[in-house]
Amino acid sequence: RERSARVPSPSPLLLDAFDRAVGRAHVARADQRRELARRRYATVRDLPAGSFMSLFLGVVYSESLFLAIAVGCFLAAERGRLGWAAALAGLALLTRPQGAALLPALLVFAWQRPERETRLGVLAVPVGLFLTYPLALWLWVGHPLAFLDAEDQWGRHLSRLGPLGGPLQAAADGDLVELAFAVGMTALAVVAWRRLGTAYGLYALGVLGLAMAVPSERLGGLYSFPRLSLVAFPCFMALATVVRERRQTVLLAAASAALLGVIGRN
Repeated sequence: RERSARVPSPSPLLLDAFDRAVGRAHVARADQRRELARRRYATVRDLPAGSFMSLFLGVVYSESLFLAIAVGCFLAAERGRLGWAAALAGLALLTRPQGAALLPALLVFAWQRPERETRLGVLAVPVGLFLTYPLALWLWVGHPLAFLDAEDQWGRHLSRLGPLGGPLQAAADGDLVELAFAVGMTALAVVAWRRLGTAYGLYALGVLGLAMAVPSERLGGLYSFPRLSLVAFPCFMALATVVRERRQTVLLAAASAALLGVIGRN
């Protein structure tokens, strides 16, 4: 009874969304091999929760809400409910800039439908929902693009080199831990493209690319990259297809926890 009186943290709520969306929908249905499906499900649910998610999703960060919405968007699209998927993509755009990575994935799902010509119109839904925010800012403070000024507090800017800007600056600054993490996540995004499908790969690469394209001159080229990239859930799903033995899973969990300690100390 005492526990029920407490306010739940975002982590259990988000893991429940993972249980329902990723575990039961895409993983169990798309992969006919039971053991591989079980490993993907466990990797997505347990490994990130034991390290990065337990830190970043257990406190007040918008990644919790965004990740739940993104998983729901894929779930709706997989079930052919593109209207709901488009609405969720719009909510994701209103939550975090990484919501833009859902648009190419949504385009792939729409293109795969038999009535693709009419389905492509769903892309207007998330864009329309997002435009309500600058409209509200224009009516409220007279500056529709005021949200762009928020990044100035962190010294972030859009690099002319795109996704290469952050890694190159991190390499020059000697931030090897963040650089290694970025390389590893990018490799897993490529694996996700090949093994899970184009939509999942595009989304994962989009999330990572956006995080790497806005380095901070003051705080580092890949500042907060682990937190920004944890919403790339297809990477964790792809990881389960690479880690096939229990011993490998244990070693991976230990390495993940060690990496969390290094990043947390820095």
